[in-house]
Amino acid sequence: MAELGLSDLSGALRDRLTAPPRVTFLKVETSYDGGKSWHRAASKGAGTNTFTATIHHPGRKQAAQEVGLRITAADNKGDTVEQTLPTAYKLR
Repeated sequence: MAELGLSDLSGALRDRLTAPPRVTFLKVETSYDGGKSWHRAASKGAGTNTFTATIHHPGRKQAAQEVGLRITAADNKGDTVEQTLPTAYKLR
């Protein structure tokens, strides 16, 4: 199991905005087969625009060495983003 901290998702735009958007939706998914299938991870708010996701890794015999991450988020202004990292990190 791993816990992933997703801090201040609006940080990149903060300097150009008078009021940063508020993240209203977050979905974190993992893949252990190169992106063929995705599995939702539990996520929860941990402060303003800060979230944590808990990822339960399968046994080594059921998963490849690499973990992919896909994160989808939306804000209070209706903007959305989806970011996919095919190999976010490797399992030991």
